[in-house]
Amino acid sequence: MLIIPMTNKLNWKTPPVMTLSIILITVFVFFVFQGNDQLRFIEAEEYYLESGLAAIEVPYYIDFLNPTEKKSFSKEKELNEKKLYEHHLKMELDFAFLGKLKTNEIIVAIDPKFSMWKEMRAEYENIRDKSISFKYGFKPAYFEPVTLFTSMFLHGNFGHLIGNIIFLWIVGCILEAGCGRFRYAALYIITGVSSQIFFKLIYFNSTVPLIGASGAIAGLMGMLALLFGKKTIKVFYSLGFFFDYIRIRAIFLFLLWIGNELIQLFWGQASNVAYVAHIGGLLSGGLCALILLRIPNAVDHTIFENEVKDIISPMIEEALEKIARLDMEGGKIKLYEVLKKDPNNIQVLIQLFRLYKQEPEKQEFHEICERLLSSLITKRENYSQANELFKEYQDTVRTIKLSSRLLVGLCFVLCELNNPEKAGKIIIGLIKNNKNLPGLPTALMKISFAFKKKGNNENFKKCQAYLCAKYPHTNEAFLILNSMNPETNIKS
Repeated sequence: MLIIPMTNKLNWKTPPVMTLSIILITVFVFFVFQGNDQLRFIEAEEYYLESGLAAIEVPYYIDFLNPTEKKSFSKEKELNEKKLYEHHLKMELDFAFLGKLKTNEIIVAIDPKFSMWKEMRAEYENIRDKSISFKYGFKPAYFEPVTLFTSMFLHGNFGHLIGNIIFLWIVGCILEAGCGRFRYAALYIITGVSSQIFFKLIYFNSTVPLIGASGAIAGLMGMLALLFGKKTIKVFYSLGFFFDYIRIRAIFLFLLWIGNELIQLFWGQASNVAYVAHIGGLLSGGLCALILLRIPNAVDHTIFENEVKDIISPMIEEALEKIARLDMEGGKIKLYEVLKKDPNNIQVLIQLFRLYKQEPEKQEFHEICERLLSSLITKRENYSQANELFKEYQDTVRTIKLSSRLLVGLCFVLCELNNPEKAGKIIIGLIKNNKNLPGLPTALMKISFAFKKKGNNENFKKCQAYLCAKYPHTNEAFLILNSMNPETNIKS
């Protein structure tokens, strides 16, 4: 069963830096440090069997398991390689035997094989410990505090890695946005460590390395469910053959996740999945959530607010359908309805521009072009589109009926697009109609520098001279005259 919470409030304006960092570190560790783990494990096992170490230790283990039977080391002759390996795997899980073996209580110093066994055992452990998973995985029976942290960044195989990354990305991004980056990172470590401590409390004699971020991720899941407990959130679920979205209160996710882990633990098929660590993570995450809820402004509870329903897109679609059926008037009416709700909708303004272009004599064409170009020139990324549409407008109408304010703005756009010639023609026309129009001196200055940028020094000088002659008392004229007479500059 797969249950995943969803939210639409995540965006790249505030990227999930910590979640991405954790993922990148984990991927780096897997491919750079764990790349040869499988080969190291095979090398250690081959040495164990081929060196004769298995033939020495396994018979002692058989006798350890059956203390009432008469000791007989002739068993080693009866054990083939397969049986030696099978007993070895069981032996590596037996903390009681391994503890006694390590303290020389199984193979004692007076045993003729002791020295040879000791050397081979040391070599086997040396080869085995080259495996990053074994050395830095969390082994409850051999408690090493550092492995509480290192084990969270290790994974058994590529599938294990990918599965954890997917869940970490989904749940981590939500919590990072809701709790803040540094608080989220601290909580990730806390729940990860807690999940492993909980695992140790249950399996305190386990010698198998516990690796993976699953415990920490389960902690994030438990935290999420209780932090937003009363919120109705959108959830994706899958039952293998069926999947869908539902809306439920977040608190129910906690019960579902705990229930799923308990079912898998007690009634699921045997596997190497640490369900107990998952349960520990969920419980520790829930506890962290209860603490956070007592801290003012520690959590952004708007993360799962219902998204605003998109009413614009269906209206545009309806308008386009009318136009496709040649109901031009009906399409126009619908598009104007959209503009009442979203006055600067570029898509709608372009559609109306195209429709009215068939009737350029109508005033509506000039009005729509005015609105469209006014919207486009507010953003640099739209400058080229604004230039193309203005050219199209000029080619369509006999007389330009756009506002002087817009035409001045278009001059600035044309200068940015390295077209001062066209901008100059527009400005000259505006000056003839209204010399005192605001923005003209600045536009002339902009045009002059656009000519200079193109390497046209002649027009650069002419433009600046024209500006000084027409607007001698402006700041622009003062700056030009000041640059021509550097000795008048103020020196500190």
